[in-house]
Amino acid sequence: MSTGENLTIGEKIKKARIKLGMTQQILAEEIGTDQASISRMEADKRGVTDAQKKKMAKLFHEDIKTLFYETENSTPTDQS
Repeated sequence: MSTGENLTIGEKIKKARIKLGMTQQILAEEIGTDQASISRMEADKRGVTDAQKKKMAKLFHEDIKTLFYETENSTPTDQS
């Protein structure tokens, strides 16, 4: 995870998980999958379902759009 680069979905998951001091096994149990699946998600070798994204966002106390869809360098758009 280099500074100044956009993080992949897997890198975002890993960063959020580590920030909370959570193991892959605990995250897996919380979202209803196995540790191997979390490892593959973090390596960007497995996709993340919408249901899993929702569970992770809630668990990580993050907005789903911020966690999964925005880049670090993106700016909010004015929707007024």
